[in-house]
Amino acid sequence: MRLFIAMELPSEVRRSISDWIEPLSRQHSDLRWTSCENLHVTLRFLGNVNPDSVIQKMKESQIKSFLPVEFTLNRLGTFGRPSSVLWVSGKFSEGVFDLAEKLGSIPDDRGLTKTCRYCPHITVARARRGFSIPFLPWRESLIGASSTIGLYSSELTGKGSVYTILHSTGL
Repeated sequence: MRLFIAMELPSEVRRSISDWIEPLSRQHSDLRWTSCENLHVTLRFLGNVNPDSVIQKMKESQIKSFLPVEFTLNRLGTFGRPSSVLWVSGKFSEGVFDLAEKLGSIPDDRGLTKTCRYCPHITVARARRGFSIPFLPWRESLIGASSTIGLYSSELTGKGSVYTILHSTGL
């Protein structure tokens, strides 16, 4: 089971991002856009690991002590060469970096722990094979706070990823 740990976004933030995505998705059909319910901030991708051991480690990590995580989303960026992933990011309270470091100690499906610098972001689109991300305008800043961290399974389907929450911790 492909697993990842993510910070849930408040519904009003997800809705605002989706409202921004809607007209762009009609103009840029060469991009696969993230659905409203799938918008999140990934803290740790684990791959195919046993969910029970991850849930236990999450419980031991005292996640609640890092919450809430406050943020201001105010910029777009891309990953890849050519650009294949479009993300939105901004300023996050220090708790998200501390939390990502703590969760980085959970081994992934290769037995590795996370040691590189964490860059919080929300993936909003991926380029279809053979295409790259064009320059797109961002909207006004979005301000919010997250009080919930979840463990998700990810199933890849022909219509995109389907995420299922397996465990949730919050205030």
